[in-house]
Amino acid sequence: MTSGNLALGTIYMMISGLVFIISNSLINIGVAHLLSPELYGIFGIVMSFNYINWVLINSASLASARFIAGSNKLFYSIFKAALKLQAIQAVFFSLLYILGSGIIANLLNDPSLRNYIIAVGIMLIPNAFLTLYLDGFYGGLCKFKQRAYLNIFFSVGKVIFSGIFIYFGFKIFGLLLGYFLAIILALLIGIYKLKVKSNYAQSCSTETFESKKIFYFALPIAIATLAFTLIKNSPIIFIKFFLQDNLQASFFNAANTLAGIPYAIFTALAFTLLPVISKSALENNFPAIRNYILKSFRYLFIFLMPIIALMIPTSRELITLFYPPLYLDAAPVLNILLINVSVIIVYTSFRSIIIGLGRPMAETIISLTSFAILCILSALMIPKGGIIGAAWASLISSTTAFILGSIYIFKQHAAFINLKSVLKIFFCSAVIYHIIAAWHHSGLFLIINYLILLSLYALLLYLFGELTAEDLNLVKAIYQKMFKNAVLHK
Repeated sequence: MTSGNLALGTIYMMISGLVFIISNSLINIGVAHLLSPELYGIFGIVMSFNYINWVLINSASLASARFIAGSNKLFYSIFKAALKLQAIQAVFFSLLYILGSGIIANLLNDPSLRNYIIAVGIMLIPNAFLTLYLDGFYGGLCKFKQRAYLNIFFSVGKVIFSGIFIYFGFKIFGLLLGYFLAIILALLIGIYKLKVKSNYAQSCSTETFESKKIFYFALPIAIATLAFTLIKNSPIIFIKFFLQDNLQASFFNAANTLAGIPYAIFTALAFTLLPVISKSALENNFPAIRNYILKSFRYLFIFLMPIIALMIPTSRELITLFYPPLYLDAAPVLNILLINVSVIIVYTSFRSIIIGLGRPMAETIISLTSFAILCILSALMIPKGGIIGAAWASLISSTTAFILGSIYIFKQHAAFINLKSVLKIFFCSAVIYHIIAAWHHSGLFLIINYLILLSLYALLLYLFGELTAEDLNLVKAIYQKMFKNAVLHK
């Protein structure tokens, strides 16, 4: 895969990520406005379990993507093996949720959570197969465009269905039902579009692929991914456990939702890197791996750093733009979580590289170490510092994962990002940070502020020589490919 194709695939995934975060934001903002803050806090807790579900069922998907990327000829055999493994673990974890719902609710000292947890367990089964199709099959085959379309369909569908059920007064159960219907429809379309039997059953090799290969590769990924997702999503559960306060949970959820905007967009790089790195690793093409790492992280930093630099000084204005004034207490938490999410975004790409290199155990050790630190710090900091303590505990544990991941990748391939580029990007981001800290509007005019300063940022990068003719040619090539694809599909 060329750098242009990797970039094009990443852009498709970024667009779908943008739609995903807009849909999540619409749902979160709608719930915050239409339901009480206490119910919004419960909604945040329930959604955290839903995100943890994604981890429990995603290991087989990531393992499948790696093996498919390494040998498309074995796709049909891998497809059948992955389906069996995913079915087993989906049913197992679903039953675990349903049977353990009472215990979980009692641990959080809120019996009302039991039925919501059962609903999350039921949703897990179709969600497991949707994840397998999107992340495993479409991802492994590098069908990033089709995968992006399915992600967009799911994102839009859950807003429409959830909105209808909320309108008719079904509250949180209505939201979960809306998610469930969107998952089912996206899965059916994904199955129909891939057309496995007609497209792959006859053309693929008759060589069998042993299910245990996926299992042995997926097991450490499952442990690592669970630890990683708990780092990102468990703080609100820790808040509920230690503080027993749905209102504080609602403030944290509001801040976490806004901080998640960059995450949903920029983790697109991780999705496209995994199959590309896997293919290069299986071919022992280490110069290509180093090139992918250097270029990918340079572009990630170019786009990520100015967004964070603009959002941190305007955290209060962002909250009042989307939430009722009651949620202003979430502003200090948002500042910390924005730094935290930028660290997590980079580490998410590290994870894809490490897994793509066929080193899932290394990633497991890093994620488990970081999660252990999060648990210890949460127990120490949340009772004393409340939601601010939870945010700091998250940042410290994420930074630990970032440092360990960067050391591992640098030792393996002596590649991360050019220090000179980092300094230029940091300086240009610092300039717009100080400008917006001194001068900005509120409401919708804040968006205009952002656009003006992002234009200034691009100009500064160009003047400092960080934006080159190669970058402009890449943008031009991507635009032409997207335009050509749009014309062909008319």
